[in-house]
Amino acid sequence: MGKSIYVKELIDKQYERLEEQVEHISKKEYVARFIELDNRGYVWKGKVYQQLVAEFHIDGLTCEELLQDYINELSTAVFPLLI
Repeated sequence: MGKSIYVKELIDKQYERLEEQVEHISKKEYVARFIELDNRGYVWKGKVYQQLVAEFHIDGLTCEELLQDYINELSTAVFPLLI
């Protein structure tokens, strides 16, 4: 499975975990915009989340909280791949 599939899966799950705060955005739109801003991993995730918070007017979550959630989930998603 390619890296882009893992990123999409991580963001899908992030949306589901945080749906209460991002329910005004469709899951498809949230995931697609993240992937577009991420530019295949070439853009720092903090910058991606700053842009998402600004564009989608996400209240109740900061870009730092979104980034921390991503980092936490990334470590649990990637660890099984290393075994």
